[in-house]
Amino acid sequence: MMNDAAGACKVGEAMKPLSMEGLDEFAGKRFDTDGRLLWNRNTRARYEEVRPIIKANAQ
Repeated sequence: MMNDAAGACKVGEAMKPLSMEGLDEFAGKRFDTDGRLLWNRNTRARYEEVRPIIKANAQ
C-alpha cells in the first residue's frame, strides 16, 4: 500500500491494480440470506447492536 506524508495507508492506491466486480444485493444473497454480510460494525455502538445476533449464531 502507498503511504501519505503522515504514514497513513492509501487503500485506494492499493486497490488500483486489482480486478473488481460490483455485486448487487441479489448476488450477495448466495452467501448471506439474512442480509448481514456487509453490515458496518466499526463502532462500539454498532457492535453492541449486532452482538446478540453474533452470540446466537455462535451457539
